[in-house]
Amino acid sequence: MSNIQGQRILILREQEQGREMLDKLNALGAQAIAMPLIAFEANQEALKRITPSFLQGFTHLIFTSSNGVRFFIKALEGAKIDPQQVTQRIAAVGEKTAAALREFGLTAHLMPKEYRASEILALFPDRLEGIKILMPVASGASEELPKELQRRGAEVRMLKLYHTVPAKAFPATISKGDWVVFTSPSTVHHFFASGLHHREAIVPFCIGPVTKTALEKVFKGKIQLAKQATIDALISEMVAYSP
Repeated sequence: MSNIQGQRILILREQEQGREMLDKLNALGAQAIAMPLIAFEANQEALKRITPSFLQGFTHLIFTSSNGVRFFIKALEGAKIDPQQVTQRIAAVGEKTAAALREFGLTAHLMPKEYRASEILALFPDRLEGIKILMPVASGASEELPKELQRRGAEVRMLKLYHTVPAKAFPATISKGDWVVFTSPSTVHHFFASGLHHREAIVPFCIGPVTKTALEKVFKGKIQLAKQATIDALISEMVAYSP
């Protein structure tokens, strides 16, 4: 019998965002619970900056999350811009981000296998003079990638379209032995700032090395990392996990 059967697993995402993971884990006999720690709020002033003339100034778009895609589309809708009018070359970090683009008829021309700055940079030439890149991101997003792109000669604009804020209520408490799924540095920050965790012996699972790095700063125990930044790879890690 797999250790995952009957195991309580907390997914630090809204139920709709984490639906695929919830369904797959519960089908394996786990007790998976959606536990959103953060909510997303639009930065209305930033959304208004996206106009046809504004977009024409960029040759490339880089999306680092599906939320960035959705708030970008919201901005397009506000400006009455059809997504099909977006002609820039698009880079997307992760299959979820690429899937969010496809929902609106957009295609990711460039997609690294992992969310590492080095993996994204490998998609671009060493010299980027004349390249103008727009990155729709959350406030507080890392500046590591844009700085390296600028070092190569690109012009980069980080447009902070939305904020992450703490959720108003939590549907569960933390118990000893819980497996906790961290999907972003934001979930790490809000989990340990929430006051929910009181040194309970949890088992953390991460998607992506950036999330693992953020977790290592606040958690001193062993961290389980999916071999690829996908839900299926994370679930495989859980099925194979043995204390």
